[in-house]
Amino acid sequence: MQGENPAFFLNQNFMKTVLIATDKPFAPVAIHKMGKIIRKAGYKMNLLEKYASKQELLYAIRDADAVIVRSDIVDAEVIGAAKNLKIVVRAGAGYDNVDLKAATEKGAVVMNEPDLVRIMSEKPGIKYMSDVAPDCKDEFAVKFEGRYFFTPKKAGAQTEEANLNAGLAAVEQIADFFEKGNCMYQVNG
Repeated sequence: MQGENPAFFLNQNFMKTVLIATDKPFAPVAIHKMGKIIRKAGYKMNLLEKYASKQELLYAIRDADAVIVRSDIVDAEVIGAAKNLKIVVRAGAGYDNVDLKAATEKGAVVMNEPDLVRIMSEKPGIKYMSDVAPDCKDEFAVKFEGRYFFTPKKAGAQTEEANLNAGLAAVEQIADFFEKGNCMYQVNG
């Protein structure tokens, strides 16, 4: 019976809502291009940027089918507030800001950037750039001045291009998930 196939529900033509929720906004060009992809797929885009409180996120996520975040905390309370949530995509390095257990219990897929997932799976000992070359921080900073930053744990992209690529990868993962059931970059469950 069609109703028992999970892919059947993913491919239904009713409008899905994609929430882009980020305290650290994407570049305007990224939001514009992400919005074009979301609308072309027939989804609705909601945007929550530079929010001042967790309550704003809890309110914004309530009807979302999908959410894209950067470093924002997606804990059990946030996941619980999202009655329709099917997928969370972390656009950036790592996914320790997403409660994988709560997402799995809700039946929501959590995905991370494809290149980062591939690199980390191929080299499981490497979690951060500082693991590769902890003594080369200054040399790295000079080579990529203005484009990257270092924290005690990781290096991250600060270019508009990297910001755009992370956002586009996130919306493409959501479209592939809803249209094809693609969970290739899933990090939970």
